[in-house]
Amino acid sequence: MLREQLQVELKQLQRKLGITTILVTHDQEEALSLSDRVLVLADGAVQQIAEPLEAYTRPANRFVAGFLGATNCLDGEAIRHSRNWVIRLGSGEELPYRASDETSGSLISVSIRPEHVRVLAPSAERGVPATVIESVYLGQTVRYHVETARGTPLIAACMQTGRPYPPGASIRVDWDAEAVWLIP
Repeated sequence: MLREQLQVELKQLQRKLGITTILVTHDQEEALSLSDRVLVLADGAVQQIAEPLEAYTRPANRFVAGFLGATNCLDGEAIRHSRNWVIRLGSGEELPYRASDETSGSLISVSIRPEHVRVLAPSAERGVPATVIESVYLGQTVRYHVETARGTPLIAACMQTGRPYPPGASIRVDWDAEAVWLIP
């Protein structure tokens, strides 16, 4: 809490004085919370320069997606079923995806942030079947490490609303197609 309070005060001071500050850090949360613009470097090369929200939600590549927090990176083929799109993984699973006609039939990589993955009861009509591998209780949230019925590992971060599903529990996972970002 003290750290967050200091970050807020520092950001207010920067704004009030109108000063430019360069912060070099490996702490992604600190970089996102204090910055107006984020520059991500890897092996001496610029990977992305963007506002924090854009860098987090629309990463320029797989490195940025994984560096700026936990993410689910999936590889597959973009398939269109009438008006709906899916990404067909190597396992054969078809998961919701928002696409355009240009990606039809293309091999693609996508990023889905854990906070966009919903954990549903096993009786839910939507989503794909999965098994809880581990649940990590974090107070307000629970981070689930799950595996779909066909073996695809995913991470879901959910608000804590009751007793977490234990390891081995059958569930379903789902997300909005708009939460999926095509990694260039």
